[in-house]
Amino acid sequence: MDTDILIRTFYKDVYWLEHCLRSIYRHCRGYRNIVVVFPENQYGFFEHIKNYPRVILKTCKKHDNDYIKQQLTKLHSDEYTDSHYIWHVDSDNIYTKKFNPRNFMSGRIICDYNIYSKTRQYFQEQDPSSNPWLSTINNFFDLDNKYDFMRRFPIVYPRWIYPEFRKFCLETHKISIEDYYQKEKDNPPSEFNLLGAYAWYYRRERFEWREIKRDLVAIRLDTGKKEFLKHYRPLMQLWSHFTRLHDFHNESMKTQLDKFLDEMINKEMSDEEIRDSCLSREHKPGIWEFLFHPTPEVVDRLLLVDPQLHQG
Repeated sequence: MDTDILIRTFYKDVYWLEHCLRSIYRHCRGYRNIVVVFPENQYGFFEHIKNYPRVILKTCKKHDNDYIKQQLTKLHSDEYTDSHYIWHVDSDNIYTKKFNPRNFMSGRIICDYNIYSKTRQYFQEQDPSSNPWLSTINNFFDLDNKYDFMRRFPIVYPRWIYPEFRKFCLETHKISIEDYYQKEKDNPPSEFNLLGAYAWYYRRERFEWREIKRDLVAIRLDTGKKEFLKHYRPLMQLWSHFTRLHDFHNESMKTQLDKFLDEMINKEMSDEEIRDSCLSREHKPGIWEFLFHPTPEVVDRLLLVDPQLHQG
């Protein structure tokens, strides 16, 4: 059955999108087309992308809050492609290892999740029950959910789940998903947690479920012993909101970042090698410290390493 990659992006992520596409061409197989969706008033920034192999450009209506709009776009993914499966990629996803959507299928789509009570938050120490993603899901479904379904990319869903979920929203809340997001604009839910929770609570039998435990997504660095990941992770997510194109202060910074990304894309590196490369970057001030001279803790967040495992 057909699988299309869907990338919802915007003009400040063009730089990352170009590298993302390069990494897809080098490392990814098993897809038909790459559907790139962006606000209709930004076409000029993406016109050159139409010449990239297998790329199809699609536009969505502009919105005052594009953070909300990009989530709504993904919840309408079935309206941008007719493929049976939709493989979600963000512009700041850089594939560093081989990936095929068949990796996420064992007769059924494999969905990852973990339990909030076992998850240490990366940005703040807090009671997991106060996590904003958890509270918004509980509010939407009116239940006591204990699971996190936003387990990072790559994410693959069958096309039937999108219209079915929107219908569920309309029947449950008596408003469209667009109106629901508008109502909750000050504390919106996560689109992938919505889809994951819907699949778990209402269509669980149609998916294969895999709990991601700490020991499966961590590099043990506290002991000095080299241990490779048991959970195959084919990409780095570089959190582009820290490093927009307009943040380049001079050409040397851009050159440094180009070199870094080329290294990630062109060599199939282990997570330990990627981490060592990040930590060996030449120091740069300000926002670039995040990429060029980050602390081990920051790199571990890039690689989704659980900091609890660093406490000996």
